[in-house]
Amino acid sequence: MKTPLRRAEKRLLGGSLALALLLGGLGLFLARANAPLDAAPPPAPPNPNGFDLYVAAAKAIVPATPPVDQLQDTVVRTPQQADLLYTAKRRAAWLARNTPAWALFRQAQAAQSRHPAWPVTSYQILRDLARSKSIESKEWKARGQWNAAMASSLDTIEMGHDIERGAPLIGGLVGVVVTAIGAASGEDVPPHLNAREAAQSARRLENLMKTGVPLSAILREEKRVVQSNILTGKPLYPNRVVALLRPPRRIAATVGTMMDGLIAEADKPFALQSAPPAPTGWFGAEAAILHPVFTRAYFNWARRAAIEQQLLLRLALRAYRLDYGAYPPTPAQLAPRYLAQVPVDPFGRGAIWRYKRVGDSYAAWSIGPDRTDNGGKPIARRKKDKRIIIYPESRGDIVAAP
Repeated sequence: MKTPLRRAEKRLLGGSLALALLLGGLGLFLARANAPLDAAPPPAPPNPNGFDLYVAAAKAIVPATPPVDQLQDTVVRTPQQADLLYTAKRRAAWLARNTPAWALFRQAQAAQSRHPAWPVTSYQILRDLARSKSIESKEWKARGQWNAAMASSLDTIEMGHDIERGAPLIGGLVGVVVTAIGAASGEDVPPHLNAREAAQSARRLENLMKTGVPLSAILREEKRVVQSNILTGKPLYPNRVVALLRPPRRIAATVGTMMDGLIAEADKPFALQSAPPAPTGWFGAEAAILHPVFTRAYFNWARRAAIEQQLLLRLALRAYRLDYGAYPPTPAQLAPRYLAQVPVDPFGRGAIWRYKRVGDSYAAWSIGPDRTDNGGKPIARRKKDKRIIIYPESRGDIVAAP
């Protein structure tokens, strides 16, 4: 027969077990919420810092009023107005006036560069500086000094790689834009270079690409910045109740786990990348919002690599043709004299660029974002674009030709 004392003991024991389970669960929850994060502070920037010198060069640019080139102009001009404004004389005078800015640019190139602590407000003027360098390249072309024009374009590509060292994703994307501006300004230059000039330019560009910042490093810095912002972002957690129900450290840990998966795939060829799915559940909302932004970076970096490789192959093939009187039977003949190695197609599965000789010409191509070898059929230009732009949905190949 159960006495009242035994019944009380049983209830106490049951209550104790329930309390122990509750406390154990709460302890596990708090332990996971306070899991260590990969948020070590970045190293100190170099002194002088090339990034800061690029910013100083951008700020030193004296704007032309009215603009000397369409790249600077916010107004759509008639052909007659353009002929009056965009003259070689005005362009040359503007470039000479900005000699101090170009001197700062050269100092930036000579210095080590590291992206400063977040946030940064100078991205727009860095893009404007890249456009100003394109005007410089245009001036060299007008004077018939094509090697100087190529050097100016490569300077811009170098700036793009420099400013993304130590950068989170937004800084890396600005670097991608700047390198694209540099590559575009050099598009029409290779046919005008002699063999030595083309070979030297190819070597320089290949070295810039080889020493560039991999996407994995960009995403690791992005992970650090995002986790830090979550932990200190008061607007995200307006009161203690919300912070208790959705602890910032647990949110940051969820984002970090997602980004670890993205980082592991980041440096593979585009066709081999397999991004982890977006997180779900109570602690995955922020990570799910960020997920498509980060996965789009895969395409942006592959496109940048293809654009640079396209120019690289054109330079190397130009040098080979002038030295040997014909284009090589296969791209393997470019190494090691003109290239350290034939570039691997960033949109492929580890294969090098496709190539074929066509009479006294050639075609080399990347399979492009559709991941299909179209035999060198180029991506079509959209009506709204002045030149071929590579989009994620583009169909066709990215073609290099003389």
